[in-house]
Amino acid sequence: LLHAILLLLSLTLAFRWMGGQRRLLRWRVLCGFVFLTCLAFSLVWIGVVTPQLESEATQPQHRQGCTDHVQQGSSKENKDQSHIRSRGVQKQTIRPLDNKCSTMGTTGDLEYIEVGSGDGAQLRVYLQGATITSWTSEGRELLFVSSESNYSAGKAIRGGIPVAFPQFAKDGPLPSHGFARTSLWKCVFVAPGHAVLKLQDSDATRALWPHAFTLVYTIQFDSTSLKTDLVVTNDNADSSFEFQALLHTYYRLHAASETKVEGLKGLSYKDKVREMQVFEEQDESILVDRFIDRVFLKASDSGQPRVVTVHKPEGASVTINAFATSGETLEQLSRAPVPEMCDVVVWNPGKDNAATMGDLGDAEYSNMVCVEPGRVSEPASLAPGHSFCLHQHISIV
Repeated sequence: LLHAILLLLSLTLAFRWMGGQRRLLRWRVLCGFVFLTCLAFSLVWIGVVTPQLESEATQPQHRQGCTDHVQQGSSKENKDQSHIRSRGVQKQTIRPLDNKCSTMGTTGDLEYIEVGSGDGAQLRVYLQGATITSWTSEGRELLFVSSESNYSAGKAIRGGIPVAFPQFAKDGPLPSHGFARTSLWKCVFVAPGHAVLKLQDSDATRALWPHAFTLVYTIQFDSTSLKTDLVVTNDNADSSFEFQALLHTYYRLHAASETKVEGLKGLSYKDKVREMQVFEEQDESILVDRFIDRVFLKASDSGQPRVVTVHKPEGASVTINAFATSGETLEQLSRAPVPEMCDVVVWNPGKDNAATMGDLGDAEYSNMVCVEPGRVSEPASLAPGHSFCLHQHISIV
């Protein structure tokens, strides 16, 4: 339509110019200039713009950015696409990512995305559970994944960074560590060194836990750091809910018996090895040379991150900044967050327990330790529309 209007205008001006013998010279010059301009624009439109628009119309849409999906009020259609594969819902169809920094693949039944950063680091995250299973820097793998892991739909991956929600361990009636780690998430944004995944309530999740929610998991990384931020939003119209959340991070070790976890001295902890008795940590460092299962209480509750170091004698030691925040809105969570309580769990199954675990090699306990930030000792409570964020910032030292 625009093209036709421009042609009509140019022809009208041309006739007036050629027939206007009694017109002033400057009017004729002006008409000629407008005619030539309109004609040139029409030719450019026909030769360049129209073919480009037609080409773009035939291409698939790019995925939206993360800020388009963190906002509240997402459509029911988006919610219904998120589901638990273990409940027999049809597998989600995913287009190849239109992004040079990422590729897709499968292991067993499970699909994953591999993302690169600008400085050579690589990260792999599975859509089931939003489980990060690999973070490599300068050819070194920082995360542990068992060689016996089961990559089947509905089965949690043993290793990496599983997401526990809305229950920690067997603290309630849900499956151990909740359903988030066996649910199928959506990747809503990917860029170099950056990925965002999302999980919303569905018929399957509401059958287990009758609440409307949105989880947004933001991953940022390079060759020296990995940041994982899990945002929980209450989408219920008029009711609060309580939940637990944890980032169950497995660190790869050369020898657990020579590895020390530092930065927890002075904190009280529940010792699951000793019938949940509460003790105060007296040592500067914890040697990972035995079965350890400790929940360090309120490791961070004043807005200051708890800094924990996994000191590995072979090198590539890491520090973990663990903390939590909340907000009445997502904007407040971003701009003026309220400090929340955050625990830290330290776990290694030890030799005897490892021998009874079907998805962990008998000797693999010596190649791993878990340092896990989470809200577990006291459930968090969220009012409708409010959000909670669990932060884990890892750096190589």
